[in-house]
Amino acid sequence: MIDIHCHLLPAVDDGPGTVEQTIEMARRAVEEGVTAIVVTPHAFHPQFETEDLNVQEAAATLQNVLHQEGIELDIYSGQEIRVFGDLVQALGTRHLFRSRDSCVWRSCTGVRRRRSAFSCWVTLRPCRVPK
Repeated sequence: MIDIHCHLLPAVDDGPGTVEQTIEMARRAVEEGVTAIVVTPHAFHPQFETEDLNVQEAAATLQNVLHQEGIELDIYSGQEIRVFGDLVQALGTRHLFRSRDSCVWRSCTGVRRRRSAFSCWVTLRPCRVPK
């Protein structure tokens, strides 16, 4: 089973606060049959400061930690992008990663105008989902 939306990175947004909590969450996921997780820290969310986060680097670091702990869980990088009225314009001013083995999770929380949300869904295209 692949979890395509998980806040597993330690001390980032509303995920676990420590590496130890991340390790425990990863162990529990494996016990439940999860074989891969796409970590999805928030992007463009006013409550969380993740603008300077290198998601791919953080995911690679987490993968190394899990390997050292003997936890057989594949980690992929993604982002939960908050959809808002000026998202398309904001994408031009902020780096969002693109990679063949990454994906993007989009959140429509707080969208008040359907036209803006539709515009964002048409403009954003997901990356390839891991096998």
